[in-house]
Amino acid sequence: MAVVWPSPMSQPLIDYDMPIVDHIHARHRGIHWPFSTYKPEQEIFYPDVDVRDYETGYAIDMELPGLLDKNSIKVEWTSKHDIMISGILARPELPVVAKSADANGRRNEDISVATESSEKDKSAPILLVAERRTGHFRRRFHLPTEVDAANLRAKLENGLLEIRVDKVKTDQRTSGQAKIE
Repeated sequence: MAVVWPSPMSQPLIDYDMPIVDHIHARHRGIHWPFSTYKPEQEIFYPDVDVRDYETGYAIDMELPGLLDKNSIKVEWTSKHDIMISGILARPELPVVAKSADANGRRNEDISVATESSEKDKSAPILLVAERRTGHFRRRFHLPTEVDAANLRAKLENGLLEIRVDKVKTDQRTSGQAKIE
């Protein structure tokens, strides 16, 4: 029995045009061999998104848990169809009090202090599990129709970046005649 693959010509053209999102499978990175030279702080990650197509525009929702500073996000338009969102998502620093306290918040009085740098190293908690993605992030979107970038609306609330943009209304005329001079 022969395997028959569907012809690319039988599929809708949009499937073979530029994809709406970049690096679809890159969000599953992070599982690396123990002896690799992988450094998570040097790798760009791709936050999870939802992109919805409404009759009048598009909605892009991007998960950015823990991001509080709106100035660490950059939204750029590179054409009438393309948007790029980039920034830095950092793990929050522990307060000074917590660095010299136990897990319940009680201060440890029995820490011996040799020097200031060694005290910082001894009293800082050790990160045992690091599943949250931090560092530089970037996502590019190629939207199927032209959009009105001048009226883009963006809001960061509860770790969710919500972007709304309207589609450009196309001219209703489908044909016309040019005047010859």
